[in-house]
Amino acid sequence: MISELANKLKKFQQNGNKAIACCPCHDDKNPSLSITEDNGKILVNCFAGCDPKNILKTLGLYQEKKDLTFVSIPNETHPYLHIANLSKKVWFYKNDKGEILFFIERVDFKDGKKICPYTCYQDDQGQYIYQNNLGGLVSLPLLNIEKINSHRNIIIVEGEKTCDATNQYIEKQSLDNFIAITWAFGSQSIDKTNFSHLKDKNIYLLPDNDTPGKKAMKSIGNKLNASNKIKWIKEYPNKPEGYDIADENDDFDLKSLLSRSVNFPKKEDLTRSISAVDLINKSFPPINYLVKDYIAEGFTMFIGRPKVGKSWFLLQLAYHIASGLPFFEKNTIQGDVLYLSLEDGLQRLNSRLKILNYSKIPSNLHFVFQCPKFDSQQKGTEILLRELEKLKNPKLIIIDTVQKILSQNVRGSNTSYEKQYEQYGFIKDFAHEHGISIIGSGHQKKKKDEEEIYDTVNGSMAIQGSSDQMIIFTNNEKRKELYRLQTIGRDIIEQDITISKNSQTMQFHCEGTTEILEEGERRSAIRKILEEEDRAMMPSEIDKILNGKSTPRETNNINKCLQRMTFDDITIKESYGKYKMSPTPGMKQPVEPF
Repeated sequence: MISELANKLKKFQQNGNKAIACCPCHDDKNPSLSITEDNGKILVNCFAGCDPKNILKTLGLYQEKKDLTFVSIPNETHPYLHIANLSKKVWFYKNDKGEILFFIERVDFKDGKKICPYTCYQDDQGQYIYQNNLGGLVSLPLLNIEKINSHRNIIIVEGEKTCDATNQYIEKQSLDNFIAITWAFGSQSIDKTNFSHLKDKNIYLLPDNDTPGKKAMKSIGNKLNASNKIKWIKEYPNKPEGYDIADENDDFDLKSLLSRSVNFPKKEDLTRSISAVDLINKSFPPINYLVKDYIAEGFTMFIGRPKVGKSWFLLQLAYHIASGLPFFEKNTIQGDVLYLSLEDGLQRLNSRLKILNYSKIPSNLHFVFQCPKFDSQQKGTEILLRELEKLKNPKLIIIDTVQKILSQNVRGSNTSYEKQYEQYGFIKDFAHEHGISIIGSGHQKKKKDEEEIYDTVNGSMAIQGSSDQMIIFTNNEKRKELYRLQTIGRDIIEQDITISKNSQTMQFHCEGTTEILEEGERRSAIRKILEEEDRAMMPSEIDKILNGKSTPRETNNINKCLQRMTFDDITIKESYGKYKMSPTPGMKQPVEPF
């Protein structure tokens, strides 16, 4: 093609697919026009700055761009007349009127398959032109949507090939009033697909036997109209990972499979209002307590200083849940436990299990030692879903530590509240969606004087706002073998207990309520000081002797303790808030007559 320009241009010189010549659009004495032929196209560039469009028009090579109008495809044979080498694996997507909006061609290669969508256009001359795109379709139709009006029962599967296979079994087994449908382009297009035509239908969801497939069907189930009665196949016993109906043999019994379907646990649309009357008359199942009074279903943050013994505590909890044994004399719900040990490896966990010296290790306690971040890129949730599917009765997931699975952009105490709340809230939603308890361990900052214990948590405001409950685990500064466990949450009564740890087996045991234990210790210490000093003393004086300095919080605790000791006739209150020992501790003093 480029050689044909020799007669149209002055001083034309060609070298392969390139040439130079004088530009026809200005008075050019020395060649300033560069010409290149590329895949049948002519590219021109004038170094004097002439418009390439004007140059091509002068040479008679410019073609005005034709206006294209998106149109429905005339019929199912039409594409074969306009597209060369079109394969036989083609599926036509129509609207409810039967008009073909686009079709999909599946081409199988040795290294996988390629899905190509085609839409049809007409130019201003009425010529049909096919392009490899979706033509700007905002709402995608379902495959076989034009046929659903005559069917009451709709089977939704993933993929056109599986859809064809399912419809063949429906026809072969004479399942009246059934039809199989699917959607295009997998899970990423669910939100772009129009499911509104399925209103009032009985729906059966048959996912592929893998985590992404089940996740996709859950998304569809939750998008369907409230008028739909939805069932689904949750498990495929003895089927391999990735199984679908297209893998079956001719003797496959689809009716038997459908009979094993269960009600789909559809989420309620919380964006719709509900009246107070409807709400108060609504029935809810009782709250499940993994450990009575301590841990409810949902997301719990377990907080403590580094190296304080959090992992030993959580490992003991995991053992008791998996074994169904009481924990700190409280009943538990037995079930499978998944422990994400993200800071301790196989060797350390092996050693700790031996040190704990349990008589029998339960087979339903499982460990994972690496997990991607909980974001769209690193697929942390898919790992959890994959592992949960292996468990028969999952009850508890322990994430030790939760910082290991947070996205990089939300880690650290300086991260904004909104980002942290979103990440922790996502974990909470995951727990409630699957009806399990998730406990994530986290770190505690050093406590400042007079600071509330729950304000010492890294990211405390976001954690308190997004988690269902928190457990604070602290070491007793005076007695290293004792620990304090404080709980706060939406569905539990606040607890404050003291526990001890056996230095040989590293097992924890409950010693009782912290308030009662501290009261006894504080009374003994106060009594000893008053007896040694043998005088009336202010609470702040006693505090300073006991702790090296007086603080408003502890002075107040001592003052309240002295008031109770006075009520019990152990101490006597003198003027100006001073207390001294009673001469007869525990015996009521005689009242002097007027």
